[in-house]
Amino acid sequence: MTSTKHDPMNTLVKLAADAVANNIKLMTCARHLFDFGPYTGHKSVKFVACMRCTGRMATDAAVSYIEGYLSTGRPLADVAAHTTALRLAPKCLCPRCEGKSAPGDPRAWPEGACSLCLSVGNLPRASAVEWLNNRSVKGSA
Repeated sequence: MTSTKHDPMNTLVKLAADAVANNIKLMTCARHLFDFGPYTGHKSVKFVACMRCTGRMATDAAVSYIEGYLSTGRPLADVAAHTTALRLAPKCLCPRCEGKSAPGDPRAWPEGACSLCLSVGNLPRASAVEWLNNRSVKGSA
């Protein structure tokens, strides 16, 4: 006669094995591609799955992964499906005016309007990286 009782130790072993298998999938994937589905105005899911490796990741960790990828100047479509629905606008402080040209900023920027961020004070990371790279190339010549 077999027992139909729930075995908590067996459940824990299965959960641990699933977690290890998921971690292996995530660590061996060359580049994740996440599909967050249509944007609903808030985090509608706690976990998202990579469409390439099927590994699951917490939504905030996936967003951090995408922001890190974008900071290298690469396109959003490489790592996120439904890019028009995904409202990711990773911004960083303007490297030219350091955010001082933003309206209402108590630190005055003496040069007037910033031509890089258009006096907003921040801009997409990819634009900032491109500007910094161009400046360093011009400065070394």
